[in-house]
Amino acid sequence: MAAEPGVPADTTLRVVIVENHALYRKGLRAQFETDSAIEVIAEFDNATEAVREVVRLRPSVVLMDLHLPWKSGARSTYCGAQAITEIRKSWPQANIAVISMFDDEERVREALKAGARSYVSKDGEPHEVVHAVRLTAQGKGLLNREASEVVKKILPNSRNGGTSFAELGPRENEQLALAAAGYTDRQIAGTLGLAPKTVANYWTNIRTKLGVPTREAAIELARGNGFRPDDKAPSNSG
Repeated sequence: MAAEPGVPADTTLRVVIVENHALYRKGLRAQFETDSAIEVIAEFDNATEAVREVVRLRPSVVLMDLHLPWKSGARSTYCGAQAITEIRKSWPQANIAVISMFDDEERVREALKAGARSYVSKDGEPHEVVHAVRLTAQGKGLLNREASEVVKKILPNSRNGGTSFAELGPRENEQLALAAAGYTDRQIAGTLGLAPKTVANYWTNIRTKLGVPTREAAIELARGNGFRPDDKAPSNSG
């Protein structure tokens, strides 16, 4: 399999799987083992171990279910977003992809707000999971259709320290939504019918209006701050 753009062909992606269903976890490992560029270095079936060991192992990507027991032997509960929050508190650079059988708006928002870069469905195609892991390792991400729609609803109404996403023009909002969903600038240009220079100009406008220094920071802000319109955005400092 060809390497993703931006990832050297000889780079091995180290993946940790956090999933409490043993059979599905085994299937994920088997899928990754078909790709020589991906190595599954650990598996965990509960959030407590995952939080502790992910910070120690520092994998390229954490692939995490949202419905997890908090500790081994406990009944399954919805605590994956909390685990993501805890991991990123100790290791802010963590690249986390969510894989879930649920994609309702509330859960997508919570996962993105916690800091997940990707959100894919368990009932999706196996190659989509691999693609999501590769993009997540680059600090980008892949959102399924439902998660992308949530991001598009978030962007026009969100606020960051007094700077509103609503201040972005319609095309700027569309561009940022597509980028948050994992589109490259070339794909954005093709999808929106824009010249590459126009896409670059829009990024300048977006960065200025959101008060962030880079394209990646704008995408991280959009993807990571999946909060409701009436919520105050977390600080973008640091």
